[in-house]
Amino acid sequence: MTANKNFIVLWAEDSEEDKLQIRKAFNRLSEQARLVEVGSGVEALAFMMESSYSNEVPSLVVLDMNMPLLDGRDTLKAIRNNPRFNHIPIFFYSSTTSHIDNFLSTMLGAPLVKKALDGKDCLLAVQQLLGNATSVHKG
Repeated sequence: MTANKNFIVLWAEDSEEDKLQIRKAFNRLSEQARLVEVGSGVEALAFMMESSYSNEVPSLVVLDMNMPLLDGRDTLKAIRNNPRFNHIPIFFYSSTTSHIDNFLSTMLGAPLVKKALDGKDCLLAVQQLLGNATSVHKG
């Protein structure tokens, strides 16, 4: 099933409800990408380290800002500090309305995509993120 997938999107999200919505939108929109879901920043970093040995490095990483064990900000910093991964585009997908979080996402080089409240908005958000992954993968 994954043999025909051209690139990988790693998505770290701790909410099962949000994961389900993301998965549905992703499956409707992409036949080219494989979605890898993890529930925390720790799991995201573990996948990144394993991927460097299997040549399955993600073309895009999407992080929830507020996750258990290791939040999105610290996960982003760890990815950026690794020369094998610091070229990968990273986005935050969060429900935050904090001006500080918006500022931090800009300073950290990870644009903030507003977490969708319904299926239609989730489709639009996933479409935006996949557009970024597709353009990076082709380039």
